[in-house]
Amino acid sequence: YFRKEVCGGTHGNCVCGKCVCEPEYTGTTCECPTSNLSCIYEETVCNNAGSCDCGECRCKKGYIGIHCENCFLCDNTVCDIPQYQACAECAMKNKKDECPESCPEIKLVNTLDNIDRSDICTITQADGCLMTFHIMTTDASIVMLVRKTSTCPESVNAMAITVGVFGAVVVVGILLILMWKICITIFDRIKYSRFQEDMKKLAQRDNSFYEGASAIYRDPIFDTD
Repeated sequence: YFRKEVCGGTHGNCVCGKCVCEPEYTGTTCECPTSNLSCIYEETVCNNAGSCDCGECRCKKGYIGIHCENCFLCDNTVCDIPQYQACAECAMKNKKDECPESCPEIKLVNTLDNIDRSDICTITQADGCLMTFHIMTTDASIVMLVRKTSTCPESVNAMAITVGVFGAVVVVGILLILMWKICITIFDRIKYSRFQEDMKKLAQRDNSFYEGASAIYRDPIFDTD
């Protein structure tokens, strides 16, 4: 069976318990094409960085991709190659034997502090943790240094933040009320002081509309008028 089909379906026929493949296919289950058309990349077989085996590219060390089109150290974009994540993740899970064959030699390390930060690749995982690794060359080989543990952000205490924000709002509100009360008190005192000054000035000023009271006393005996 190949892909849940006897002899790959249209790739061949089962005769006496064995697959008899069509001319275009080979293998015990007719799983492999005899041509290398599926391995052609820009008119080259596996980008000249690997060999075509059973219709698939087997890349040399340092190259990854369906057609070995991505080189680990050919430019400064090594951190942008998606396959790096798979190589680093399988290494962190202690499953280096299950890593893709295109992965370089992988070494787990406790720290990458001795590596220049600009040469360290950082990938954000699904859980928000950061996975870091570095690609280096030793003689003619390529080695991938993967930090054993991920760096995870500290969990946020939502209750503490809520209480803190509420407390800050209350304190600010109280301060604003006190400031308003102080301003009103000062304003009232100024107005009252001006009122007292105006009353003093009014008391000292002559009022032309007001004439003081006068009294006339007459004696009926001596008054001859």
